[in-house]
Amino acid sequence: MTISTARILEVYEETRSHTEAAKRLGMGADAVRKRLKRADLTPVVPGKSVCYDKDNNPILTWSTGRGVGGATAEEVAEAVSTALKDYRPSAPLKTAPVVSDKSLATVMPFPDLHFGLLSWRKETGIDWDMKIAQEIYRKVTARLISSSPKSDTCVVLGLGDLLHTDNYDNMTTKGTPQDQDGRYPKMLYEATQFLMYVIDLAAERHKKVIVVVLPGNHDEQSAVAVRLALSLHYYKHKNISICDDAGRFWYWEWGKNLLAATHGDKLKKSDLPLLMASTNPEAWGRTVFRAYFTGHIHHETGLDKGQVRVESFQAPVAKDSWHASRGYGGGQSLQTITYHKDDGEISRQRVNIKTES
Repeated sequence: MTISTARILEVYEETRSHTEAAKRLGMGADAVRKRLKRADLTPVVPGKSVCYDKDNNPILTWSTGRGVGGATAEEVAEAVSTALKDYRPSAPLKTAPVVSDKSLATVMPFPDLHFGLLSWRKETGIDWDMKIAQEIYRKVTARLISSSPKSDTCVVLGLGDLLHTDNYDNMTTKGTPQDQDGRYPKMLYEATQFLMYVIDLAAERHKKVIVVVLPGNHDEQSAVAVRLALSLHYYKHKNISICDDAGRFWYWEWGKNLLAATHGDKLKKSDLPLLMASTNPEAWGRTVFRAYFTGHIHHETGLDKGQVRVESFQAPVAKDSWHASRGYGGGQSLQTITYHKDDGEISRQRVNIKTES
């Protein structure tokens, strides 16, 4: 009897081991490995691949060819698959908390993490690499989550540029060279591991966790791969939802609040309120409090226009040589914003990042 790909994927998700899955299924480990690889990325037309969900339904198609120094979809999939396989939470993932406030939702923006950015203290005033970023980001995030209200819902909001580059040639999506720490698969690995750490912590404090991974100008292709990897990893967790919208804009109506986000490299901030109203006319009419979140510029700004608060955030990442040579700088921090269902924003928590120079 032929064993379906969906069944193989289900057993592998339970065991996280090709060998153990093969034993349960009565197959060889190599056969399991090959079937899983075909399930994740199977050519559908020349130059195209399709990713399947746990039920063997196609959920996304993308190019397998290389762009400017680009990685193939197979190479990207291999990197994020390794991150999923190797991930071990600091503690077993608990069930959702018993006590939470159903009238509250907390948004945790992650702007411009730039995993892979390399900075040398003698040139920029600060040392920075993936190991430093992982340690600092985890410490700050743990403090943020523990100090934020026990709201019923938490939105882990990736605002783009999760990765510093989008390919093997140390370049952004459009081909701008960058100072990079390590190889491209390592960046995918570290970024995916960090997001799983954040999601696990959030799920212990909040009954529902919504995860959004938006693309940026540095990682337009890689963001898609990370988002799909998280979808496969968490599909059994009923309280964790990975947003599968492939667009560059995110909208969420929650009570009297209408929240939105985009990386911020495509439109002027002053144009975003009109975009919100025109694309969400019914939600606009039902809501009173409206906010649009962006990243990209690495510092805080605020604009009130058309009953919408548009803001950008400080980036937690250090400056690289390009920014340092032009005198750019500013604080590093992460924060959470908590909303009441009927009363809008009610509190913020901020953790500043202090790095030795």
